[in-house]
Amino acid sequence: MGHALPQHRSVVVAVDPDLGVPNVMSLAWFTKYVSGGGGHAETWVKNLIPLSQKFRVLAIDYLGHGYTDKPKIDYNLDAFSKHLLDFMDVAGIKKAHLVGESQGGQISVLTAYQHPERVDKLGLIVGGIPSNEHGYVSGQNRLQELTRDATGTPTKETIRKRMEWLFHDPKILPDELVDIRLKIYNDPAMQYVLNTRDRSVYNLIEKIPKLQAPILFFWTTHNPTCPWPVADKVHQSVPGSRFVLVDKSGHWPQYERAEEFNRTLLEFLDDRQDEVLIDTYRKRYW
Repeated sequence: MGHALPQHRSVVVAVDPDLGVPNVMSLAWFTKYVSGGGGHAETWVKNLIPLSQKFRVLAIDYLGHGYTDKPKIDYNLDAFSKHLLDFMDVAGIKKAHLVGESQGGQISVLTAYQHPERVDKLGLIVGGIPSNEHGYVSGQNRLQELTRDATGTPTKETIRKRMEWLFHDPKILPDELVDIRLKIYNDPAMQYVLNTRDRSVYNLIEKIPKLQAPILFFWTTHNPTCPWPVADKVHQSVPGSRFVLVDKSGHWPQYERAEEFNRTLLEFLDDRQDEVLIDTYRKRYW
């Protein structure tokens, strides 16, 4: 912790709004990383353009993932947070909204806790709350099994099966996303990343109520890891936080329920308090 990392190539998908839009803010998307394997910038394919109407949106393949370099280092939350901060420095971003999905939420929480001056608002998308709850542990164990199959023998079939775990309705998973993940998992360096990752949880649940940044918890009724009642309990420990629970979605609500997700996130980042009733919402707390 605290040691300097050597320079590495980082792959980022950047979408900027028209220059005429006033008060443009930097929105740093940090993609997901779950204990069983890597996630990548394509996670946000349905969100980049809609959100870029208001913000500068950056989707990062963080260190060891996607098409970013995969050095032989210790892969843990500290390294990922350091990579995020180094990227922000290079991009000239002093402060940003962080939106993290799955373990990307954990990275965002740690960054907001250790460097509150760099984080404006925080969006936790079915992530950032590792726990010992049965649903979380069993979900992670299942994901690790699927990841071992997908990375040990990368085929369209093994990767599709692993990615279907992310969805409430696996029929909507397109072949294009499977092909992208197949290319990434065929990289021999990816094996090193997956085999050396650190699953420490960093006591994040205790840190979340101490964060200075306003928080949005965006959860699903069918999330296969952290159950929504756990997230709701953490939300209730953070005065002023927002909690949204969406039905008919699994571990990728930003993809399965993109319209509702984009609307909710824009409301949060714009400080809009208006209640918008959407059929798929089961609960919504401000």
